[in-house]
Amino acid sequence: MARVTGTAKFFEVTRENLDELKQTKSGRVFGCFIREDDGWCRYSEQYTKTYKAWQEAPGRTVRVESAQAIFGIDDDGARVVAHAYFENEGDLLEIHHMWLIDRAAIVE
Repeated sequence: MARVTGTAKFFEVTRENLDELKQTKSGRVFGCFIREDDGWCRYSEQYTKTYKAWQEAPGRTVRVESAQAIFGIDDDGARVVAHAYFENEGDLLEIHHMWLIDRAAIVE
């Protein structure tokens, strides 16, 4: 139904990638994922912890902030997806409120 109504984004991934993503239980709500240059998506514990720390910061007064302010990366290289599915041949993994960060935007 979400596909028909356009209320979620769908990301086609390989079977191996989907299996890897399913191993991560903690990223299914408010998780951060890195989209590699080859399209592979990986859960990022580092960015998820950074996002959680930002959410829980005692002095935080804004509810929505940019990728630059939260992660220190270019805003064009990351986006919030409110409702998403990673999918492969009808098999789905549902994610709520995630950040999708392009590998190219990360300066290490």
